[in-house]
Amino acid sequence: MDWKQEFSRWLSYAQLDAELKEQLENMKQDEKKIEDSFYKNLE
Repeated sequence: MDWKQEFSRWLSYAQLDAELKEQLENMKQDEKKIEDSFYKNLE
């Protein structure tokens, strides 16, 4: 799964915390920030 798909998966998660959802919504226009945030899984 690439970073765009991972971002979409998080954004569409129905039980996502409202504050986190707002942060993701604000990130939608900045592909570099999205890529930086979702290019790999946390270890």
